[in-house]
Amino acid sequence: MATQDDTVKIAIKKRLALKLRRRLKETDFKTLSEYVNFILAEVVSSLEEQDQADEAEVEPEYSREEEEKVKARLRDLGYLD
Repeated sequence: MATQDDTVKIAIKKRLALKLRRRLKETDFKTLSEYVNFILAEVVSSLEEQDQADEAEVEPEYSREEEEKVKARLRDLGYLD
């Protein structure tokens, strides 16, 4: 069971709370807090996964020397003038 030290209070708009309460009835969650915690955990997890995917797609930086070698090789192969 969560103690008071394990939680923080967050205010949300009443309209959103009503929407969440309606959806709560269609779930196995017992309380609105459990449901909101689940939703937030899923959203944060998804964002973190996207951040990791974005970081993996970052192209490596080449030194000026490495870049010049690549350009020279492309010129030798006829791809650059």
